[in-house]
Amino acid sequence: MFSLKFVYGTMNSGKSTNLILTAHKYESNNKKVCVMKSSIDSRSNCIDTRAGLSHKLDYIIKPEDDYNQLSFINKTTPDIILIDESQFLSKQNIDVLKQYTKICPIICYGIKTDYMLNLFEGSKRLLEIADELEEIKTVCHVCFN
Repeated sequence: MFSLKFVYGTMNSGKSTNLILTAHKYESNNKKVCVMKSSIDSRSNCIDTRAGLSHKLDYIIKPEDDYNQLSFINKTTPDIILIDESQFLSKQNIDVLKQYTKICPIICYGIKTDYMLNLFEGSKRLLEIADELEEIKTVCHVCFN
């Protein structure tokens, strides 16, 4: 069984950039990458970064998506699944993704809490069941630490 990893950080910490670089590393080694994001993030039909990098999406996950909606993963058998804006996924989405770690590793990128320090639903579930957690450190724009 492969792992479910949650990579989290504050806004502007480079989560989407990290996702795109990971996708590039796999693709440059002729590996199949499946890139997804939550439908709640409707800004674009691709992953975009503030640095100007971009990557195409393979699938947009809706909160109600279950194992049947994501069954295309069984047919495409990617080498890795990368998910941006995972804080917006539902508990059900995360539970379904955990099942797909039988096929390949999954890395979810997102924010842990909102501005009031409340956990997002997707982030909460990832903190509960992810096999690995990684925080992306950043420099505070106020204190420069």
